[in-house]
Amino acid sequence: MQSINGYKYNNEANALHAQDICRINEGLPKPGGTTLQAVDVQHAALNEPPFWYITFCDESQILGIPETFDVVQPDFNLN
Repeated sequence: MQSINGYKYNNEANALHAQDICRINEGLPKPGGTTLQAVDVQHAALNEPPFWYITFCDESQILGIPETFDVVQPDFNLN
């Protein structure tokens, strides 16, 4: 499990709306630029119940005060 400091959403539509807020606030996409989004939306599919989240960063500060939550990570077998 990994602790994340960020913003948690119960449905994908709300997470994508928050992503749009960050994008618009950063003025993206910029003419001639290649960056389309200011932040990434992640899906915590292994959590019960599953949820979507945005990790806290300079670009996501517009979303308010972040919270800390755990995200279940898949097991990787390197053998």
